[in-house]
Amino acid sequence: MRIVVTGPRQWEDYQALESGLRQVVMEVERPLIAITLTEGEADGFDLMSKEIAESFGWGVHPVPALWRPGGIYDPKAGFARNEKMMKEGHDICVAGIMACEKKGCAIDRSHHSHGTANAIRWARSEGIPLRKVYPS
Repeated sequence: MRIVVTGPRQWEDYQALESGLRQVVMEVERPLIAITLTEGEADGFDLMSKEIAESFGWGVHPVPALWRPGGIYDPKAGFARNEKMMKEGHDICVAGIMACEKKGCAIDRSHHSHGTANAIRWARSEGIPLRKVYPS
């Protein structure tokens, strides 16, 4: 089973995330030979997911964003990483859902964090089932 995760850097609720990952695996009806978690190496949700996956004995596939290719900052590197992750083929996407906390964001605050919203769009376009996790 291949799980891909996406969520905000501001995520702090370890218990909600751990519970969400456990629940996804428990709902699978077929016997599991191996579980691999793909994560983007960002602070918060990604690295917390990595820590949880390792504690469960799962494989971890990191896909870091290339923020400075050739030494030049790429502000869209996170979005490119999201696209790459979602196109690798996964059984499910677990997304941490929080409102945007970006300073200076001109959009109404009720929308999701930008990177997570982008990754969710890619997951849907690739036909990956989505499981949302909310902080308690």
